[in-house]
Amino acid sequence: MIKSIVGAGLLALSTCTTSPVHAQDLTNCNTVEHAENLLTERYQEQLNWLGIAIGGVNIFQLWTNPETGTWTILVINADGLACLAVDGVMFDFVEVQPLGEDM
Repeated sequence: MIKSIVGAGLLALSTCTTSPVHAQDLTNCNTVEHAENLLTERYQEQLNWLGIAIGGVNIFQLWTNPETGTWTILVINADGLACLAVDGVMFDFVEVQPLGEDM
């Protein structure tokens, strides 16, 4: 599954399903500490990006492992629980050009 990280992709998170690999380790939601330990220790993923949703209710985090190609998006809700939104394999970082410059 190839995933480009774009704003529209984040809007579609609620309709995504998780892969069996991460889903068996992080069923639905768990503590942030448990989720972060799982991603760093078992999958050797690193936090690469985070953003706060409009309204400030949820925090979205992107975790990746460049060596294995795995990636995970966690959603941390207002109750402080980390929920696995979607995960997969094969990703690429996109170089962002300043507005007004040719790509």
